[in-house]
Amino acid sequence: MTRTLNKFRYEQTGVGILDDLVMQSELFPLFNDIGYMLFSKTGFTDELRNRAKNQDNISLIDVEDMF
Repeated sequence: MTRTLNKFRYEQTGVGILDDLVMQSELFPLFNDIGYMLFSKTGFTDELRNRAKNQDNISLIDVEDMF
């Protein structure tokens, strides 16, 4: 199962958004293999990029990746 969350912001996306997704995914205990895809127009914080490097189930997609 892949969880996504859409929030339009003028600042970089940080770990707080990822943490919100993780908490929401805990509502679905039947799914064991969960991936997280975060899309951002303004980029991602270094903290979030580091976490994504260390976890295979996190994908960060920015504008350059989409076009």
